[in-house]
Amino acid sequence: MNPTSALSSLQNSNPLLAILWAGFTCGTLDISAALVVYRYFGRPPMRLLQGIAAGVLGSRSFQGGLPTALLGLFCHFFIAFSAATVYLTASRWRDCSLKSNVEG
Repeated sequence: MNPTSALSSLQNSNPLLAILWAGFTCGTLDISAALVVYRYFGRPPMRLLQGIAAGVLGSRSFQGGLPTALLGLFCHFFIAFSAATVYLTASRWRDCSLKSNVEG
C-alpha cells in the first residue's frame, strides 16, 4: 500500500468508530495503570475512582461509596473519549490545512 492510498483509506474511515476505539483503549490502559500503582502502594481502588469524582463533587466524594466511584470511572472515560475526539478533529484539520497549503 502506498502512502497516498493509506492516507485516502484513513480519511474515508469511520470517525465515530475511531473515537470509540481510541477512547476505550486510552481509558482502559490509563485506569489499569493507575489501579496497578494504587495497589502497589496499598491503596484501595475505590479511593482512586472517588478521587477522580472529587473533581466534580469535591471532598464529599470520599464518603459516597460505590456511586461516587462509578461517577469517577464515568468521568475518567468521558475525558478519554473527549481527548480522542479532540485528537481526531485536530488531525483532520491539520491534514486539510496542509493540503490547502501544498495545493494552493
